[in-house]
Amino acid sequence: MSAPAASPSAERAAAPIAASGAGRGASPGEKLPFAARLERNLAYGGLGISALVLILFTPVLLERRWYITPTFILTLCTFVWYGGELLLIRRRFFRPWMGYASTALEAVLGSIICWIDYHRDGALGAATGAGILLYGLTVAAATLRLGPRLALFEGGLASAQILVLFGYFFPTAADPRLAGQFVLPATFPVTVIKAAYVFGLGVIGMVGALAIRRLQARAKERAIERERVRNLFSLYVSDQVVEQVIAGNLKPDGERRVVSVLFSDIRGFTTLSESRKPEEVLRLLNLYFDRMCAVVERWQGVVFKFVGDGLLVVFGAPNVLPDDARAALGAARDMVAEAGRLAASGEFPGLKIGVGIHRGEAVVGPVGGALRQEYAAIGATVTTGARVEGLVKTLGRPILLTADVRAALDEPERATLDAVGVHALPGRGVGVELYAPRGAA
Repeated sequence: MSAPAASPSAERAAAPIAASGAGRGASPGEKLPFAARLERNLAYGGLGISALVLILFTPVLLERRWYITPTFILTLCTFVWYGGELLLIRRRFFRPWMGYASTALEAVLGSIICWIDYHRDGALGAATGAGILLYGLTVAAATLRLGPRLALFEGGLASAQILVLFGYFFPTAADPRLAGQFVLPATFPVTVIKAAYVFGLGVIGMVGALAIRRLQARAKERAIERERVRNLFSLYVSDQVVEQVIAGNLKPDGERRVVSVLFSDIRGFTTLSESRKPEEVLRLLNLYFDRMCAVVERWQGVVFKFVGDGLLVVFGAPNVLPDDARAALGAARDMVAEAGRLAASGEFPGLKIGVGIHRGEAVVGPVGGALRQEYAAIGATVTTGARVEGLVKTLGRPILLTADVRAALDEPERATLDAVGVHALPGRGVGVELYAPRGAA
């Protein structure tokens, strides 16, 4: 009988957000830095847009309308840049200058489009074309990189280009077509206002990027703190119970479940306690419980309680376990085997344990008062399991299970069990049919 895979929460660790601006290539198994992931996403967007433009311009080129050739070449260069950038990032190579290069390319792209529009359609084309609109979009893209300096750099570069283009290269608007348009004449004061507006967008982008990064840092701190509390909580409560508490799924009045209950204790523990110092007894108990809890975790059981040297384990709560009886029997066998290894290695000399298993309906849920509660299982099923374990020493078998457990097992597993007979349990008026794994000693 093989154990199921361990629960994913068994080896849980906080995954911190990668710092931006790492300025180095990541190793093949390392997660990309945060700045690299942002740049990669924007590069995908730039690659997709430029590819779409190339596809749309191809039929026009085929018709030999060559006046759009500069735009086509510009788009092709943009496509090549973003494709190369993506290739470098995919090969785990990223440098902070790549973000600045991309933002500079995007700003220059707007100026080149304005230049093309001016020489094709005059001042009206330059003032109303896509290039002007592109400046604002490039500042927004720089902000999405969450680099405050990048956003300010983009705003400054775009505003400087507006001043140079519309203040020097494009003469003061004398284009009669501007009359009556919803466009201010390209006088120098108006150009300064436009440049200041774009630079203001860069400042806003810088402030926005700073605010987002602060929120991100706080979210990271909260996630780390929550994981720390979760890990500390898991030392005292099972991982499955922790998950249910955090999710708010525990019902205050409990719920009825069909579960398999496993009790175990150490044979001769009283004699052991009397012959050793308390510190040594505590050390041995911690060693024993550490190994037993690991076995229980592998079989997806939940340790409900430590009682002296005893252990109460439930299979099927709080999470439903379809094969709870099989898991309980598998865990019992592994626990006995692990105890044998501890004894044979000398880590826990003379260690022997007994295990009793019963299956039935129980009420599981929080028990306690307003100041303190614990997750518990209540009902006759739990009491019967404890009393079955009490017969282990009397019957000389390390593992005992009831007919209810056997009935829930598959036929091949039933064949590995020996009937031990019907035995009376203390406090019960009728006998209970018991079984034991064959060959267990």
